[in-house]
Amino acid sequence: MRQLLASVFAVGMLLSVPAAAADLEYNYVDFGFISVEPDGGGADFDGLGLRGSFLVNPEIFVIGEFTSASAETGFGDIDRTDLAFGAGYRHALNPSTDVYGSIEYLNVEVDPAFDDDGLRLSGGVRVAMSDRLELRGALQYIDLTDSDTVLSVGAQYQFMPKLAGFFELREGDNFGGYFIGGRYSF
Repeated sequence: MRQLLASVFAVGMLLSVPAAAADLEYNYVDFGFISVEPDGGGADFDGLGLRGSFLVNPEIFVIGEFTSASAETGFGDIDRTDLAFGAGYRHALNPSTDVYGSIEYLNVEVDPAFDDDGLRLSGGVRVAMSDRLELRGALQYIDLTDSDTVLSVGAQYQFMPKLAGFFELREGDNFGGYFIGGRYSF
């Protein structure tokens, strides 16, 4: 609970910091290493993730995500695949700060015995601290067999006009972990 309050405080501080004028990009593809660390014991799932976003008009975007990870257990490897796609709405608070919300269909399959479909609802904020640095935070509600609330915070640094690196930390019961990788904007 203390981590949640600290994260909410940090996101609030981000909103109050003036940032340099910069456009937040919604046309991108992310690729990287993902680790999903379920609470309550069990092994961590490590693998690769691919996600993207495309701006349909100035406020509406479509999103998708695919991750494939595996965990080593005493009984052998277990594979996990997550697939999500949906749409979202963004609203610019100023030239460097956006708030957004999205809804996605989500399928999670853990071989050999678990396959579930549901929804993922997200709301968050993105803040361009400079032309190269972006910070973001989001709260997600995931409704599968068991529901989960996930707090996500991340940062992105743009190395070249279309290429950036990012790090995202997630805290939740079944969807906690991190995602680190690169972003190509188009």
